[in-house]
Parts: sequence; C-alpha cells; structure tokens
Amino acid sequence: MDEHDYLFKKKHIRRFLADGDKVKATIFFRGREQAHPEIGRRILERLLDELVDEAVAENVPRKEGNTMHVILARKPGWKPPKAAPKPAPAAGGAASPTADDAGPAEELEPLDELEPFDENDATGDEPSEDAGEDGNEEPGA
Repeated sequence: MDEHDYLFKKKHIRRFLADGDKVKATIFFRGREQAHPEIGRRILERLLDELVDEAVAENVPRKEGNTMHVILARKPGWKPPKAAPKPAPAAGGAASPTADDAGPAEELEPLDELEPFDENDATGDEPSEDAGEDGNEEPGA
C-alpha cells in the first residue's frame, strides 16, 4: 500500500470519527496476498497505533475469508479539535467591491457568429454510400 493512499484513508477515518461515526477498516487480499496476512495485520495495527488518542478498536484485526478488518469507534470523552474561526471583516475598513462597483464586463464573442461543429470535418471521415442517416452502416449491407 502506497504511503499517500494510507494517509488519504486515515484522514477520512479521522473525519468519520470526529462526526461520531464508527469505521470498519478492511483490507482485501487477492491471489498470492492471501499467503501473507501479516502484511495486512501490520497495516491495521499501524492505523490503530496512530489513532490511539482518537479511537478505540472494538475488536482485534481478524481475517475472515479473503478480508481482514477492524472496527474503530471514537474514544469516550475525546473531542475533535475545532476549526479556527474565520476572521470577520473590519467594520470601519474599506468595504468589499460589489457588483455595482465593478468595472465594465469583458466583451465576449456572440455565439451566433461561430461556425457549427461537424463531427465528420473533425475526424476527416466521410460517411460511406452504405451509411444510413446517422452515418452508421446499415446492418447486413
């Protein structure tokens, strides 16, 4: 498992736990991977070690068939860190520009002056004589 993939999943697990949800972390083993369940166990144990302050495992990582999973729940009494509040705009300062203050809009080319797009011109293919109205050949021709 690539490091970025692991960190991406861990970030989402933290978000779910912060929302008060439980998380089932699952590792799928395919083919020869089934001969090495210790690799999957190491990944899940690493996850548990890194989330020890935020989550508690409801069970130990266990293998069932070709999957290994562990269920995580938010640690009792743990409060997720709150996001920093956004600074309020200054009351006496300059006001932000509005639509009334904005300069003239950039002039755009009118659509009716553009040439229509023809797929046959773009690909260079001309429909064959056997082609129907939609440009596809007739079946059985």
